[in-house]
Amino acid sequence: MRKLIAVFVLSIVAVLFFAGCAAVQDELSPSDLSLTELEKRMNKATDPENKFRSSKTYLLDQEVVEKRLFDDSEAEFVRVKFEQPAKFSLTTLKDNVPESVFCSDGERGWVADYRCRRVKMLSGSELKRFQVLSQLGSPVSNFEQIFPKVVVARCSNEDGNFYRIDCFSDNQAEPISFYVDSNTYLIRQMKARFKVGSGKLDYHAKILKYEKREGVMIPIITEVEQNGLKQESKVINYKLNLPFPATDFLPPVF
Repeated sequence: MRKLIAVFVLSIVAVLFFAGCAAVQDELSPSDLSLTELEKRMNKATDPENKFRSSKTYLLDQEVVEKRLFDDSEAEFVRVKFEQPAKFSLTTLKDNVPESVFCSDGERGWVADYRCRRVKMLSGSELKRFQVLSQLGSPVSNFEQIFPKVVVARCSNEDGNFYRIDCFSDNQAEPISFYVDSNTYLIRQMKARFKVGSGKLDYHAKILKYEKREGVMIPIITEVEQNGLKQESKVINYKLNLPFPATDFLPPVF
């Protein structure tokens, strides 16, 4: 999973800061592959030339469009930068103006709000969740390095046949579920139900299209639905091994 999981960082950055989720209901049966073997096949499918795994940095630019029934669609631009072993930043922009950034220098983590001109240093459970986020974006991490419990099963639902990888966080009874196509070994979906305050957030990400960029199979178009609200994200730029200054992984100074 160490190849494709990085792209899902864009979709789950916010919900990782909430506690708790409920399982997605599917028709399950025992897996004929171990997690190790499944990951090997996934790695071969997504990174056949080993370019992503051997990269030191990557840049990922994505346009996220919120679909509205009775109003014009609203678009945001998301830029992700990663540098080995654990430097990470995710910046959201609107009309080319930064709105927020999650960033880490590999040890510390911050979230900054440009509109309020405020920076918050993360600690405790928030910092731990952000460190999970950074690991999700790493070319060399895998499921068992990130999550304390991982379960693999065969899965059938209305969309087809998959391997379902259930990832359990600390103190969470229910998983975040990744769906891997049983023929191509490409990730096709992610489902979860997250607690948000006193309510719940039903979350479903579905990859609509893949393309090969820099020798790596990238989910170019992803559809995300959260409690009925639909967004579509499109990767518009993807580069490996670009040089980044150290300040790219530190919060802005207001």
